[in-house]
Amino acid sequence: MRLVASLIALLGLAPPAAGGGSLGLPTQIDGYPTNVGLLILGHSTSAQGDYPAKLAAALNDPGNTADGRHYMVVRAITGGDGGFLWSRLAVPPSDVQYDRVQASAGPTAMGPQWCADAASVRWSCRRAKLEAVLTGTNVLPATGSCGQAALQNGCSPGNAPQATLACTWYDRTLPMSQNPVTQQLSYHDCWMKMDDHLALVQDTTNRSWPVDDFDGNGRVDGDDRWPSSRIPPAAWPCAGTSGVVAGTIDWNCDGAITAADAASRNAVDWLRRLSLDLLDASRYGAAAAEHVFLIQKPLEMGQCNLYPPSEQPVCNANRHAIRTPAQIAATPGRPLDHYYVPTVYWEHRLVEDFLLFTDRGGTDPRIHPATPAARAMWDRSARCYAQGLVSSDWSIPATVPGRPTVVAADDSETDGGASPNATAVGCMVGDHVHHNDAGGWTMADVWYAGLRPYLQD
Repeated sequence: MRLVASLIALLGLAPPAAGGGSLGLPTQIDGYPTNVGLLILGHSTSAQGDYPAKLAAALNDPGNTADGRHYMVVRAITGGDGGFLWSRLAVPPSDVQYDRVQASAGPTAMGPQWCADAASVRWSCRRAKLEAVLTGTNVLPATGSCGQAALQNGCSPGNAPQATLACTWYDRTLPMSQNPVTQQLSYHDCWMKMDDHLALVQDTTNRSWPVDDFDGNGRVDGDDRWPSSRIPPAAWPCAGTSGVVAGTIDWNCDGAITAADAASRNAVDWLRRLSLDLLDASRYGAAAAEHVFLIQKPLEMGQCNLYPPSEQPVCNANRHAIRTPAQIAATPGRPLDHYYVPTVYWEHRLVEDFLLFTDRGGTDPRIHPATPAARAMWDRSARCYAQGLVSSDWSIPATVPGRPTVVAADDSETDGGASPNATAVGCMVGDHVHHNDAGGWTMADVWYAGLRPYLQD
């Protein structure tokens, strides 16, 4: 926030929108509830704990009388990496960034990130899945590694090219007594039954092209470029060059390290490109989103190698270990009292930076921060991990079926031994990356609190 504030003051800008202005969506059309589609994009953290269904349940709860719309979730979630591969569908060999695709796990990994067709064009799995939702077409070629059944399935909505979902909507051609209607439809056909379309993006960076405080000065800014040591070597080359200058990735392949090579700048541009594509009616017609909402992922544990060597044995031995004040003070780029993944922590800088775009013509008013504070999702998940949650932490009403009231801290769980209980205690399961049922409710609650002001009449 310090960098954002200083940029605002320096440039004489209005502060970034805190979010919450009503979108003006109608609550009813011809006396029927308005059908609102929620397109969910994100990593596997968006699937584990099932926050999308919990968010829809809260918005559709009969007690939510101030709203009255009908919300339907359509998922385009893909595990693994994000960022760059959300912004690109196909990268041909002639593209300067062709080799950069290889930073992400290829077709042999669980949840493949990309594949190559017979012409060696590399295709993004997650973007192919999104295209299928928006266009109704399987764009992934059936040649090369892309033709493998596992790829054709894993890169399609519902993990199968012909997958359907139970789609529920209000059909205004039928009497109200026969509504709502539920049918098994393709993801695209369900999306097209909606009157309004909102895209919810909980996917602001990735592991292959991480955003981090690489220079360790306690902030993420234009001075943080990708050290080649943090990037798989196969992804270094570009435009016939090594792609590395003085140990740093030369992202734009111009032979020099400049502000254009900054990690956060490029990650923000990928997020911007994805958001503008989602809004592009010239590309997707009536399937385009009317609004896009961005949020940081919740915390993750692990990647102990990102902490000082002296701390790594403790991190590896105990995910609940507490860092000392002296250790925190010695690592400004890791201002964390637990061994949380710092690159996930720094995602909040992307959400903040996205609101400025001061040197790139501003942002689109249809792109919104999902919460007034960019770190809201992180802060809530850290609170659950270290302290647990109490009744005053929730925005989703207690009347919504299944919503917990008190959640014990993850730090109180037993990870191993005779009675491991991470599935039932705290917000995260035993891998300290993904979420249990309470964790799904926690993510849904942060989204609910952030979206409610936008959905007010």
